[in-house]
Amino acid sequence: MRRSAWLLPAFLLLLLGALAVPVSAQGCGGITKVDVQAYGKGCPGAGAKPPYLEASLRKVGSSCALQVEIKAVRWFPNVYFTGWILVMGTGKLSLPVIRPGCTLLVFPLGMFAYDRKTTKVSFPLPNDPALLGATVYFQGAAKYVGFYFGPDLTAGLAVTFK
Repeated sequence: MRRSAWLLPAFLLLLLGALAVPVSAQGCGGITKVDVQAYGKGCPGAGAKPPYLEASLRKVGSSCALQVEIKAVRWFPNVYFTGWILVMGTGKLSLPVIRPGCTLLVFPLGMFAYDRKTTKVSFPLPNDPALLGATVYFQGAAKYVGFYFGPDLTAGLAVTFK
C-alpha cells in the first residue's frame, strides 16, 4: 500500500476521535447525510441472533456528529450484558477470531469500550470538507458474564459521508 493511501484515512480517523473539542466548535463540512451499509455476518453466542450496529448523522444547530448504537443485546437467565467494545477503522478485514464462525471485519485503528448503560455514542465531526466521500468502518462486540463468557460480534458497518 502506498504511504499516501493510508495517511488520509488515518488522519480522518483521528479527526473523528477528537472528542475533546466541544460539539459547538464543530461543523458539518458540507456533509448532509451518511450512507450506511452492513457487511459480513455477526457472530451470535449468547443468543440465536447477534447484536447489530446502527449509525446516523445527528445535526444540532450548525454542528454534526456521527451517532453509533449497538442494538439487540441479549439478556438471558444467568447471562448478563456488561458492556461492549466498538472497533473503528478505515478498511475492511476478514480475520477469524474467538471461535469458529466469528470474524473480525474491521482493520482496527481505534477501539472504544463502553459499559452496559452506554449503548449509543456520538463522534463530533469537524467542519472539514475532506470528510466528504470518506468511509469509516465499525464493528461491535457485546460482552456478557454468567454461564456464557464469550462476546457476540456484530456484522461490519460501513459509513460513508455524503
